[in-house]
Amino acid sequence: MQNSAESAFDMLLKFEKNNTRMTIQDEMHKRFNDILRQYDNEITEINSIFQHNKTNPPVNKNQPPYSGAIAWSRSLFRRIKHTMLRLHTKEALMQTELGKQIKSYYLRVAREMKAYEDGKFNEWKQRTEQILPSLQKRNVLKELPSGENDNPLTPRYTIDFDPQLNEMMTEARYLEQFDYILPETIRHLALSEEKMKLLSTQLKIVLKNYHRLIDSLEPHEQSLLEENLRQLKRHMQTGTQRLPWTSTNHEKFITVISELISKLDSTINQIKKNAQDIHVFLDEIRQCNLFREPPPNPDGSLVHCKEYFEIVESRRRHDAIELQKKYKLIGPLIAKVEGLVFNTNTSQSPKMKAYYAYWERQIFSALSDLVIENLKSLRDTLANGSKPLFQVDALLVVPAVAMQPNQNEIIKLFSQSMRDCVEV
Repeated sequence: MQNSAESAFDMLLKFEKNNTRMTIQDEMHKRFNDILRQYDNEITEINSIFQHNKTNPPVNKNQPPYSGAIAWSRSLFRRIKHTMLRLHTKEALMQTELGKQIKSYYLRVAREMKAYEDGKFNEWKQRTEQILPSLQKRNVLKELPSGENDNPLTPRYTIDFDPQLNEMMTEARYLEQFDYILPETIRHLALSEEKMKLLSTQLKIVLKNYHRLIDSLEPHEQSLLEENLRQLKRHMQTGTQRLPWTSTNHEKFITVISELISKLDSTINQIKKNAQDIHVFLDEIRQCNLFREPPPNPDGSLVHCKEYFEIVESRRRHDAIELQKKYKLIGPLIAKVEGLVFNTNTSQSPKMKAYYAYWERQIFSALSDLVIENLKSLRDTLANGSKPLFQVDALLVVPAVAMQPNQNEIIKLFSQSMRDCVEV
């Protein structure tokens, strides 16, 4: 349908230029009237589409509702406007009674479409002017509700950017392209679109680093870094309490928070490196064998019972000395953390109380595991009974055979060895 009247009109104009006979001219006049009637039908069809869809116009996928509705109305109008402009090149045709009727009909439809577009713009402008101030007064960050086990020093945040602002900025950009004059506040919003997008991107990076940092902390590390976390929270709350989207201090806020996070992240990495070294020592303590068996004699025979326990005890004492050396390395590592966090080196800081308590539990756990696992291993060895550990002397005392040492003495030796294991 589109441009069919216009195409027919252009064809007749070409034909008219080359044919001047009266009979043909009369026929051409009739044909021009047919074109006007066809154009009238086209206007009617466009108007019907407009009336049917104007309350819920089909808007392009990426276009917001108000400018989308205006764009849809203008696309319909363009389908009849160009034909009217072409028809006006033949002024005599439009001065006929039919031509005047068609022009009047066209203008009525055009005015209604223009009124519809202006109405959409005014509706959007009124709505935007009403809600924009409250949206712009929102602070850039919002604290999320805390869970039952969340530490109040490490709240989580999200960007408090209402999607309506995005839509308003997009609407404003399209409406300016449609030559509408925007109020200064709305125009300023449209001009700040790129700035707000950049700020949103920067805030996302800050929050990503912040959440990664707080998620990496164990409870004892949170307690250790309480002052640092309190300071960070105080600065973060600037973004939730005193930093609206219209502020001029966004860049300063981003810089300060990023520096705080970077500095604290570096401290945490060093604390965790120290903790990793301590855990290595504790794992070595856990895995120590306190019942290391002596090697057999050069001839392949087993060592004597008492020699067996003497060698086991000697090796245990040696291993205990090595474990003690590792244990003594833990204190300086914890003291190093005190220096990192508090810039002191007392090894008695009250602020380290929870941190010391954590490592005391870890050390006790490692020592408990050491003893328990060694006793379990000895129990399993004795219960198995398939592998001899040492040799004993057998004396023939008629009518029986006596062992040296005897069973009770062997039991006492094992009992003493187990006590030594516990007391190591």
